[in-house]
Amino acid sequence: MSAMNFLKGVADLIVPVLSKSQFQEKGVLTPDEFVRAGDELTYRCPSWSWVSATGSSRKSYLPKNKQYLVTRNVPSLARLGDQAMEGNGEHVVEQSADDIDGWVATHIDRIEPEIPDITTNDHSRSTESRDKASEYEEENDESGIDAQVFIHRANHAVIRTRTYDLTITYDKFYQTPRVWLFGYDEDRNPLSPGQIMDEISSDHANKTVTVEAHPHISRVSCASIHPCKHASVMKIIIDRAVESGRQPKVTAYMFWFLKLISAVIPTIQYDFTNDID
Repeated sequence: MSAMNFLKGVADLIVPVLSKSQFQEKGVLTPDEFVRAGDELTYRCPSWSWVSATGSSRKSYLPKNKQYLVTRNVPSLARLGDQAMEGNGEHVVEQSADDIDGWVATHIDRIEPEIPDITTNDHSRSTESRDKASEYEEENDESGIDAQVFIHRANHAVIRTRTYDLTITYDKFYQTPRVWLFGYDEDRNPLSPGQIMDEISSDHANKTVTVEAHPHISRVSCASIHPCKHASVMKIIIDRAVESGRQPKVTAYMFWFLKLISAVIPTIQYDFTNDID
């Protein structure tokens, strides 16, 4: 454990739980706001779910059945080395004399505080999927492709990918969400910390992303995106929303947050909806 993590652990024991909302003033969340934002995420994106905790890993300031969020088996179709990721709509949104690294975020100007109703969108996607399925069945009925040939082609079309389990915990010290990554290779073998770093933007690997013990899962080390800058960047997003005449909502926090995190792990295709663009 690093000296910084040791000091944070000690401070975490004595720092009081945030009870008054400072969402708009500082970009932070109370535990209750974290739960509300998480509830909205699980409602909009069913691939995310709450996880309970017992014993010493349970945080008394969070509901027993809502200790942290998880989404499992998230695909990563390519390594950063296989893509020209640099300069792809990214720019520094926080920079000061004391913080030369800044924070790179993708399409930050396009993040909106309102999340549109998704019923119509989901219905249109569902209808489109059914239409495509019908077209596919008709084409294969007409062509009369031999079943064995079709199976052979389908097997060769399968893309073997790395997958990740992503969790979001509440960081009491920084009063923000914190993301953790645990990965598997194409054969479901756990990835080493070095392999996980293949997914991390070069601006953040070994800087804002470190390997640490998960606070709720015993004997498991994960790559974690350090939350020290989360609040200040979220404050920028909130301020821009206010300046544009919108009223920021706590329930939209997780969507903005995951949009920002996608700049750090751009190859991992987790769900935070595209409706906030």
